[in-house]
Amino acid sequence: MRSTWTLLTLLALTLGIAGAQEMTQPEPAIPPVGTDLTVYFGDLALVRQIFDVELGEGISELPIPDLPQEVIEDSVHLSAVDQGAFNILESGFDAGQPPTVVSAQALLNAYIGQPVILVRDGVRQSITLLDITGLPLAGPAFLVEGEVVLPLRGVENDSLILPNPPVELLTITPGTPPSFKFLVQNSGATTRRLQLIYLTRSLSWSADYFLTVDPNNLADLAARVQLSNSTSHSFDNVNLALIAGNPSQAGLEQDVFFAAGLLARAARAEAAAPPSFIQEAIGEFFLFVLDRPISIAAGETKRLTLLEASGITAARRFEAFPA
Repeated sequence: MRSTWTLLTLLALTLGIAGAQEMTQPEPAIPPVGTDLTVYFGDLALVRQIFDVELGEGISELPIPDLPQEVIEDSVHLSAVDQGAFNILESGFDAGQPPTVVSAQALLNAYIGQPVILVRDGVRQSITLLDITGLPLAGPAFLVEGEVVLPLRGVENDSLILPNPPVELLTITPGTPPSFKFLVQNSGATTRRLQLIYLTRSLSWSADYFLTVDPNNLADLAARVQLSNSTSHSFDNVNLALIAGNPSQAGLEQDVFFAAGLLARAARAEAAAPPSFIQEAIGEFFLFVLDRPISIAAGETKRLTLLEASGITAARRFEAFPA
């Protein structure tokens, strides 16, 4: 995407003025037909989505909506995986808007200089709110029979009541997720199979190992993976891979293609053994590929079985190291 202007120059030389061509609009974006999710140690994950989209001949605008709020903008890469020329002329990123929530601070600011109700020991008293500095709020705000109740620290049941709160201060909006909009040149089939790859923060995994030894020196070993999705995005029916090791993040674009290569290798791995995860060593990294699709919602944490073994012969060994 950093080579946009170079690409535009080459297209102008070889194809003529792009603006003279008819602008066609594609169909609205559709859900991906397949998603691969690769999660690293260290709060980083790679997402690879395959989807089919209708594109006319020539230049079209292609929106890619509903990305995680934590997406790394510089890592987004779009390409065609089928036959036919496909070029990206421009790309634009919309960071979206976070959801709005009811704020006690905003409510209190709206009532400065206005009458409110102070409740102490169960007695309601009308007062005028002159300043909110140091107001000892004790917890979340509540809407009770058309009044906002703000508990106060100190005596139990003490509270500040805001009567007739403005509707606009109580309105909660879900926000909008980040999105990309591409200007693409299509010279292939009308229906194109495209690949979108990007990195996102706030996905991580860790492993816990459990070893038990019985009196006969036979051991059982189990490993459990904890997968945490702290993003704003839910991932449904994805192919999951876990990477032990932290790739260099000096250049995020290089990381994208490195991780995409790992995904390609994972796709070729054969599920020849019953464990849930297929294991493969790749250089200094270790790859675990779950042998079934998985869904994980925004804010969800799941525990998965990485490996299990029983009846392992255990032995005690003492080693001495010279000082």
